[in-house]
Amino acid sequence: MPPSRGKQNHLLRRWMFFIEGKLVKLVFIRTLKTMLVIAFFVVCGVIDELTIEGVLKGIFIAVYAHKVGFAVWTVIIFGLIGIYELIKNKKTIRTTLYLLVSSSILILFSMDELIAKNNDINNNPLMKPILAVTVIRDANGLTEKDLNISYFANRGVKYITLTHSKHNQMGDSSGENKPKWNGLSPFGQLAVIEMQKKGVMIDVSHVADSTYYQVLDLVNVPVIASHSSCRKLTSDYERNMTDDMLRALAKNGGVIQINFGAAFLKPEYKDLNDKLWITYEKYLEKHNIADFSGKAAAYLDHWQSVIKLGSVRDLVDHIDHAVKVAGIDHVGLGSDFDGVIPTPTDVPDVSGYPKVVAELLKRGYSETDIQKILSGNILRVWKEVELYSNEHT
Repeated sequence: MPPSRGKQNHLLRRWMFFIEGKLVKLVFIRTLKTMLVIAFFVVCGVIDELTIEGVLKGIFIAVYAHKVGFAVWTVIIFGLIGIYELIKNKKTIRTTLYLLVSSSILILFSMDELIAKNNDINNNPLMKPILAVTVIRDANGLTEKDLNISYFANRGVKYITLTHSKHNQMGDSSGENKPKWNGLSPFGQLAVIEMQKKGVMIDVSHVADSTYYQVLDLVNVPVIASHSSCRKLTSDYERNMTDDMLRALAKNGGVIQINFGAAFLKPEYKDLNDKLWITYEKYLEKHNIADFSGKAAAYLDHWQSVIKLGSVRDLVDHIDHAVKVAGIDHVGLGSDFDGVIPTPTDVPDVSGYPKVVAELLKRGYSETDIQKILSGNILRVWKEVELYSNEHT
């Protein structure tokens, strides 16, 4: 049977695209950009070992993310371990600025488009764009002396995670047992209000329960938990959210984005994960390998490939629970691929997203509900936060 007219036209367009030289030009430009990005990170010491496997995996993930449709790529600015080595333990705004510049270069050279505002997504002429959003994950680089949320907001920062795994000048973290501020610090309270005014989403992942509730009491905008899961399914793992926290989040209008890390999904997975990290630290020390180096990454990639830990069903169990407690309008995907290992065996990276969707369909979720989970809910919060800022400035 001959191809349909529509298919013939599609093939003709693709052929003409090649004949006109656009494909050759595109391949050349993308290759050049990729080389420049790699060179930049080699010079900065972020990459000390390049492998064919690593390059091919990166290319595959980027291409696949483009194929599956809307994908928000967050270029994350860390405020902890790697930064300390970079600036010799000087925690100031310069830290954040340095990494903001670094991540911006990555965006400019490797992504199709940098999204500055929520409306840009719907106005984007591409049907399936790769989008980049710059965020600050851990406000450790912001100090009382240097606080200027508008500076970062004007440069595209869309959300700030208040703490990481340690208490900081913003408030208490879930990663430490003994409180320092009993919630938000005085500076943290000012910062949260300022973020609200400037249209920067407030990320409550990592914060202590006391910090979380104080944030909700202070703000008039929905917040996000960018990479957390459900504590009900993980015993007393305080990085995850309790059912009471989920209900409060729904009342606030916010969104919990489920973390894909195996340790966040089942207690027995967390136990194994803890042992893995102890082994990892001993390995680095024994072989004099720097954390975040290519060799360190290769070691973790090896563990990810050999450890068969959980499945997409474990992940969707958390989505299910969050939906039942908070409602379908308040749940999304957080992944946290840059920060967790191992992940469920069949969701090692974004190539596993179709399996997440398939499991949701299997459990009876409608396409409308799945779209909310994939992107609709977080985009709604983003829009509401920007709207509030526009109306109050």
